[in-house]
Amino acid sequence: MKMLHEKTFIEIGFVRKAYGFEGAIKVVIQEPFIEGIVEGCFIFLDIDGCKIPFEVTSIQENKDTIAKFHFLNEREKILPFHQAPIYRLKEDLPADIEEHYRKNNTAMFVGLQVCRANGDPMGQIERIDEYPQQQMAVVLTETGEQKLIPLVDAFIIRVEPDRIIMDLPEGLV
Repeated sequence: MKMLHEKTFIEIGFVRKAYGFEGAIKVVIQEPFIEGIVEGCFIFLDIDGCKIPFEVTSIQENKDTIAKFHFLNEREKILPFHQAPIYRLKEDLPADIEEHYRKNNTAMFVGLQVCRANGDPMGQIERIDEYPQQQMAVVLTETGEQKLIPLVDAFIIRVEPDRIIMDLPEGLV
């Protein structure tokens, strides 16, 4: 049996609330992932720190996205999951969707450790701020200072599951 490491999941949306009395759920799914949610696929919900799979038994898109998941077929079973994140396995996503997400959803960088090209840690990304020119990572250094680092392709060497390696110009941080 294959162990699923925490970093093999991508958050794709969240449960809004129960819909009706027969186990339907209003969900919000991020745009690049909505086409991948079909009957028979599996989503994961976090239950007490463990990602538990649920099979999608139906999904409808109108004004809202309404889904039903196997075993969550009663309103009372859904209530504990209001506002809970929805995850998919990275390996279940088409490569082009993951690449699109990586390039366009820098929110995934929040919580990553920022390291210099030589591997020295600089701090952790607290949030991403939008500026007219570019996106800036707000990094909390180990001394408690906040630093702004431009998120531009020229500075990013690679992104790993728990850190982002950057080659920053001298004096930037």
